Amino acid sequence: MGKAPPKGSESIDIFEDEDVALAQQALSAATGKPTGGNMTRAKVPKVEADSSPEEPVERNAAEEENIAETAIDANLKFRVRQGARTGFDTFKAELSAALGGPRLMDSNLGRALIDWFLVEASERVLSAARASAGFPQRPASDDLAGMAAFDEALRELIEGALEVFQPVQE
Repeated sequence: MGKAPPKGSESIDIFEDEDVALAQQALSAATGKPTGGNMTRAKVPKVEADSSPEEPVERNAAEEENIAETAIDANLKFRVRQGARTGFDTFKAELSAALGGPRLMDSNLGRALIDWFLVEASERVLSAARASAGFPQRPASDDLAGMAAFDEALRELIEGALEVFQPVQE
């Protein structure tokens, strides 16, 4: 039996099982191949195929690579402070309202943020990391004060690397 999570933290799962299962089902239907992902936790409606034989779909390497890149089959979970969870939920609700009310899930916002970060910001952060001197080593997980200091140092590194992105003035 695992340890209980620390008080004041809550997990953010940005890839909910239902999202993953539906994406895997669509990918499997599009490719005619099983995705190999874990779909056991989500309830996925069974799709009945007609009995007429289908011609195999031929795809080039670029199409196959695109299909592989768009598969949503990796899980990403981590714990955050309760204040960060509350802030995330508040922002998600405000964004939903600003967009006219579509229901946003953690996974929608999380995937968009990660995709943006990987395309727009990752190289800047890596450059800043290479130029930094004396960045602290990650402490043991049970060192709460050390982890807080490490997370803050990482946040400051990322923030400094992204100074080019000016905050929105209201």
